[in-house]
Order: sequence, then C-alpha cells, then structure tokens
Amino acid sequence: MKITKSQLKQIIKEELAEATSRIVSPMTGEEHWVEDEEKTPDQMVDEQVKEVTKLFADMYKDLPDDESKELFETYLNANIQLYTQAWQEERSEGPEDWRSSPDLPEELP
Repeated sequence: MKITKSQLKQIIKEELAEATSRIVSPMTGEEHWVEDEEKTPDQMVDEQVKEVTKLFADMYKDLPDDESKELFETYLNANIQLYTQAWQEERSEGPEDWRSSPDLPEELP
C-alpha cells in the first residue's frame, strides 16, 4: 500500500497531537493523559523542566566528591548544548524536513 505525501503529513500530525496530549513523568516514567484545555504548552514545559531539574539536582547531590560533581557538570553542559543545537537545527529545517535527520547527536560519556 502506498501512502501519499499528504496522507503521511496527516498521519504525522495526528501522532504528534496524540503524543502532546500525554505527559510522561521523567521521575517515575508514569504516563497520564491530559485534556488540551487542562494545561497550556507553557504549563507543560514548566512542569517538565521542573521535573528534569529536580532529577539532575538529586543526581548531583548523590555524587561522592567534588571531582565527580565537576565531571557531571561538564558532561551535562556538553550534552545539553549538543541537544539544543540539534533541536534548533531541526526547527530551522521546517516541518517537512524534520524526519530527514531524526538522529540526535551522539551523547558524551
């Protein structure tokens, strides 16, 4: 069965709409559904950033010494920069080109 470009766009649009109606907690991995009217995109972003920030802070506190903490900071900053750059490039390519380079940059160890 062949899928036309417009059909593929519609499928992607529907999948993205479904994916954005779910929130997965990075802390617990639990998924819950929200109604579009329940949370604004700003609220969702704020909530997710708070969870990720707490996760990083907890990991950092558990490190045994200053050397480990410095290494954690270095790796975290480098990986955030790599992901941010990849996301910015993805957005600049436009909606039609986003699947042409789905791979995110290789993470640092």
